[in-house]
Amino acid sequence: MLKKAILAISLLIFLFYLHVNTPKAENTYNLQSLNDIHTFFQTEQLHVSEWQILMRDKVNIDIKNVDDILDTQFPNASVTHQIEDEQTIKILINNHNKMTGFNEQLSIVRQKNSSEAEFKYILKGDKWNEEVEKEVKNTLSQQVLRLFDKNPTIFTCMRAQSNDNIKSNYLVDSFQDFMKMDKVKTINEENFDTVSGYIHNWTVEEIPISQKEKMNVQIAVRNGLSHGANVIIGTPILVTEY
Repeated sequence: MLKKAILAISLLIFLFYLHVNTPKAENTYNLQSLNDIHTFFQTEQLHVSEWQILMRDKVNIDIKNVDDILDTQFPNASVTHQIEDEQTIKILINNHNKMTGFNEQLSIVRQKNSSEAEFKYILKGDKWNEEVEKEVKNTLSQQVLRLFDKNPTIFTCMRAQSNDNIKSNYLVDSFQDFMKMDKVKTINEENFDTVSGYIHNWTVEEIPISQKEKMNVQIAVRNGLSHGANVIIGTPILVTEY
């Protein structure tokens, strides 16, 4: 009886440990930022051309794990192996999901003598609505369970196009009123303007820009393009990639 009791207690402790340390497979990913940006673009009659979600974190891994990921999760993907330097290996996986129409990209960067690698997973699409949001949450839930040791940091971004040049000051002021955004920093260049701000009701990653100031959103307007102009709104780490 004592052995059975000890075994039962050990099993409970093990299950509790799994519950605490395993990423949750629930569709609870907060995509409020994308919904808000999409609504704003519709209000301004701007055509959405792309949305993007990025998840990243450190993961305990070995070469066998990487092979398993390629074989089981991305069997039809294009894979590029890069040697960054003598100690750094980078694997870049690009996959078009025919079921959802989404494009997936996974970057794995690992030091040769390390058991830890940096995973960066990007999900992209070109339209946004309730059905797309539901499918995105399902995809994120599956990939978090498959790729990450714990729930990773998530960043979001959306891009829209205009056939004409855009008055960036007007657009920024409209977004500021629409989202009750605190404007933190503005940079103006030829045909390119960026504004960093803070939206209090967004639960997204914050980035400090000084000892007293932080931001969680950026707006970028690029005019003078062949088709007119691009507008990108999102969390800072993604906006800068454009």
